Amino acid sequence: MNFRYILKFGFYFLVLLAIYISSICYSNRSVSDDPPQIVLKKSTDMYFKWDKDYVTKVSLKAGDSLSVLAHASSTSTDGKQYWVETRDGQRGLVSQDDADNGMAANNIPEYNRKQNLGTLKMSQNHFYEMCTTKTPAELDELWDLAEFVCHTDSGITMRYQVAVLKKEDGKIYRPVVTFQNDSLSSVSWGEPLVAINGWLLRILPASSAIVDGWHQAIDGFYYPIQFFDPYPWYIYLPGYALLIIIWLIWLFFTFLMVPFLFLALIAMRIPFSFMSTRVLQWFTLGVLFVCAYIWLVLSLVSDHWWFIMVPCLGVIVWLFYVFLVDAYLDKRCPYCGAMCGSQVINDEITSIRLSKSRSSSFLQTLSRKTIIHKIGDKTTHRDIYDENLYQDYKDTYQVYDHTVTVKCNHCGGEWKRYNTTSELINREEDGTHIGTSSYTDYNS
Repeated sequence: MNFRYILKFGFYFLVLLAIYISSICYSNRSVSDDPPQIVLKKSTDMYFKWDKDYVTKVSLKAGDSLSVLAHASSTSTDGKQYWVETRDGQRGLVSQDDADNGMAANNIPEYNRKQNLGTLKMSQNHFYEMCTTKTPAELDELWDLAEFVCHTDSGITMRYQVAVLKKEDGKIYRPVVTFQNDSLSSVSWGEPLVAINGWLLRILPASSAIVDGWHQAIDGFYYPIQFFDPYPWYIYLPGYALLIIIWLIWLFFTFLMVPFLFLALIAMRIPFSFMSTRVLQWFTLGVLFVCAYIWLVLSLVSDHWWFIMVPCLGVIVWLFYVFLVDAYLDKRCPYCGAMCGSQVINDEITSIRLSKSRSSSFLQTLSRKTIIHKIGDKTTHRDIYDENLYQDYKDTYQVYDHTVTVKCNHCGGEWKRYNTTSELINREEDGTHIGTSSYTDYNS
């Protein structure tokens, strides 16, 4: 058992775990058990924004009592609004100017209906299953308070705090549902929230199952925390920069949490001592690909662009395997699986061969062109382009193939490794050539 590797990879695992746990915490937007009450002094309208271009309203009369649940996000067209609930359970938005009754604004929590931090995501099938097996009140409790609730002749129309993946087009929607006598009557999908990744989510296998399994698993672990705002600038600016760094780590490296834990377990030897190093390499690669695939689906559902996520995750998987996993497992004893190191007991040169290559070296600068950049009378920098003369060579190397016998420090088992070394034995001049180079000088 190698405690150095256990601590190293265990530390990386815990860092990514902490970042991930912080990502499933959301700002406390829970409604107070005793929200502020107002009585309208004049008639006004309560609006229900079911979709971008689909808004309905009901009329409220002077003297109606409203519970003010939160400040809604203000827009240039709507102005400042309150998110309110009537005595009969309808929820919507009213103008703050029409509803304000002298309340202290700091007694009312903020509620951003555009961002919806912590929004639960699910597949279309799971959404239908929940809507047909639960009552509106049960869903209101399970999915956070529905954003809009309107009583109509056909029943109760609601929009819940959920985002739904429709597998047939791969897009994410905030559906509007209508219940009649606590039974699902109809579902209206409207415009998609996330459309750019639709073509890829539509063809990726098991995307619906991944969304359902992942978000159902973590939904019970959401922990509301209260953020205090505003911060002083000297705390806000460094904090914001740190937040961006943490977000980038979360976005591109969280999926490595399980592979790092896997590598720490390999260092413990016992869980995988029965596996050969070759099998373990393929097994580790499989774990890496599965984690990257799951994270890719979740990222696409969360509106991270596919043309950024696909190449970035692909490069990270390749780098992680080539420069960490492959080199790490090369230190593993093939007999006992220990990572306690080994010692070389014999280094035999098994073959010697010649290898030829070409090289060049700088001789002199033939000409130089300088472009000066200015702002006003002040020179900001210079772009310098050189035409250079280079000496060409024909090189001959002697290459040695080695068979190295190593011995495990833990069990004493011996095995062989193969590598090569080389030395330059001859260099001949082979003419010259002209090439160009450029650099920028900011010191002038």
